[in-house]
Amino acid sequence: MERKIWCMVEYYPTPENKASAFFVHNRVKYYQNNGAAVEVISDSARSSYQFDGISVITKQDFLCRKHEWKDSILICHAANIRHQYFFLKKYGRCFRKIVMFFHGHEILNINKVYSEPYAFEKKNPAKELLQNGYDCLKIRLWTQFIREHMNSLFLFFVSGWMKRQFMAATGISDEEMKNHCSVTYNAVGEMFENSRFDKDSQKEYDFITIRGNLDNSKYAVDIVNELAGLNPQKKFLLIGRGKYFTYNRKADNLEWINDVLAHTEILQYLDKSRYALMPTRTDAQGVMACEIATTGMPLITSDIEVCHEVFDGFGNVRFIDNHHIKPFDETFLKGFGEGGSGKYKSARTNQKEFSIIQSLGRNE
Repeated sequence: MERKIWCMVEYYPTPENKASAFFVHNRVKYYQNNGAAVEVISDSARSSYQFDGISVITKQDFLCRKHEWKDSILICHAANIRHQYFFLKKYGRCFRKIVMFFHGHEILNINKVYSEPYAFEKKNPAKELLQNGYDCLKIRLWTQFIREHMNSLFLFFVSGWMKRQFMAATGISDEEMKNHCSVTYNAVGEMFENSRFDKDSQKEYDFITIRGNLDNSKYAVDIVNELAGLNPQKKFLLIGRGKYFTYNRKADNLEWINDVLAHTEILQYLDKSRYALMPTRTDAQGVMACEIATTGMPLITSDIEVCHEVFDGFGNVRFIDNHHIKPFDETFLKGFGEGGSGKYKSARTNQKEFSIIQSLGRNE
């Protein structure tokens, strides 16, 4: 017997904002296409709606359907204290299994793990103290909850790095999680999975960088800007919203599109560029970089632990040292191998994940 699947999230794509938490929709759509009865509970939704054939309901509507919870599976993505923790404490035992996905912030001390904010984004001491206090509380609460309910839980981590950070923060060991966890990477979007970088098309830019938020220092826009200044003969394109250049001088050879683009537009700009430049200081996986690399486009990213985990084996990916920025030389730029890999395609990522979730619903 296949169990009903509920997926609880803070945000979900809407007709007005199709990009919000699309990495969750990508999974949910796969489950549905493979025969699962699945609905989404969005904490931010003010009324229930349909998106791309998926039923998205409010928390209030979900509470009115308690009679449907028995023997079902509840999935929580990026669970937080306010919306998911107290719900699980009160109602967790009503479900056959609870599945928790860890994507980044859920169990980490933000100020310790993530990179120092840019000067214009720096928190004042009171806010930093408040953040540390909240992080200590959430780690303590989730650690206690997970230990107490391990037999009814299954934990997914989007990278080995994320799992190691989780264990360091909580003190929960591999042995404690035995048979109750898995590392399964985020799948790339369907458009990227089915696209192939056209290396022979006419190029307008040498390097392209795509970020949703320029002001988060983990996305290293300062490194992109510095590299542009060190390579004045090259043309750089940066796509993403933010106020970084309100406080910092933009390199003359860097073109900036202050917007968030649809996937179709992104693919068009990728084909107009020779290389993707996607440095990072901290990331659990880096889905956009994975999507670019999957198309076969030459990708330059950072020489840090998670990037090697994610991209080692991709012939079209090379690494730079975030702490020693230097001009690109032709030897480096000609050192890319054949591109693309099926590592993050749905048949290998979503399929593995869905198989595990299905197994949780079977009679033990």
